Amino acid sequence: MKILLDCSIRIKKYLTQLHSHEAEVVCPTCQKRMRKHGSYSRQVVYKSRTYLIPVQRRCCRGCKITLSLLPCFLIPWARFANHIREFMGRWLFQGIPLACLPERLTTTQTSILSLRTLYRWKGTLKKKFQDWWVKQRAELAHQFEEEEGLLDLYRNGMNTEQELRLLFSLFLGEERAMRKGHLFSRMNLRLSDTVFW
Repeated sequence: MKILLDCSIRIKKYLTQLHSHEAEVVCPTCQKRMRKHGSYSRQVVYKSRTYLIPVQRRCCRGCKITLSLLPCFLIPWARFANHIREFMGRWLFQGIPLACLPERLTTTQTSILSLRTLYRWKGTLKKKFQDWWVKQRAELAHQFEEEEGLLDLYRNGMNTEQELRLLFSLFLGEERAMRKGHLFSRMNLRLSDTVFW
């Protein structure tokens, strides 16, 4: 089982602060405090370089389950950091063809992303995004149901990009716009442990 660690989104900062970062983890089954249980190394493709990062583990003395504390800039079993998927999604949303993205996402220091991988990511992202969008629209409508403020926004011609900015800011609880490359990592921390962007 994986638990997302609320840590720095920048990998260099994560590597320097990992040993000083003591996360108090409570067992999801029996609610007892978990003890350290070593770590393992994991290869991560991040921006223009591939890193070998340590991932901490915790073990419960009561029910004997072991958890991994995965950094928020990753999803389980993925080699590529979240920002690479995020940029793919942003470029697709801007109308850039999928066939042009392997050369945009690949650098000289990182492995080449195949079109097959990008098609798989696109399908997964599309499904997750549609589910999230419907849920956020329902929550937004419920939140503003007694006021006319939301309806006025749509009547005045709010476009899709403005609506998405509004939904993201409400979901993340922030007024300012998210920096590019940090959105999926921040969203991972707001979702349940079994759902990842």
